[in-house]
Amino acid sequence: MRFSLKHLLAWTAAVALAVGIMIRPAGLLASALGTTTFGILLFSIAAIFASNRSGRAFWIAFAVVGWGILLVPLYFDHGPQSPTFALVATVADFLMPYQQGDVDGDKFGPTFYAMHSMLGLASGYVAGCLNRTLYRRRESESKVGD
Repeated sequence: MRFSLKHLLAWTAAVALAVGIMIRPAGLLASALGTTTFGILLFSIAAIFASNRSGRAFWIAFAVVGWGILLVPLYFDHGPQSPTFALVATVADFLMPYQQGDVDGDKFGPTFYAMHSMLGLASGYVAGCLNRTLYRRRESESKVGD
């Protein structure tokens, strides 16, 4: 699997923003990351229709997994029983054991929501890359059989 320089820079910037939010939780930064995540996921729906075959395979997996991770907590009413929130809470406890839950009256705080947004994007990207690789492998195997 090959990565372009622009993908490396984009992911480096996203991780830097997420780490910055974890170090100094600010509602504005967490909101910016959540809005960016929402925008990227909306773009992924449009990209499904505008892409070629392998690109479409990437964007379908990206959209399904990304939206799935972001929408699962809505089913559980933002409670700790949500599987994605439980995963983020476990990672947050490991990375930041000194922070307690209630920040500005919010049950989870901006750090928690920023990590959840990053989980949606990162999982969508990994699923998209995997789906594109599987699609290309299937295409190459079907051409060999012809």
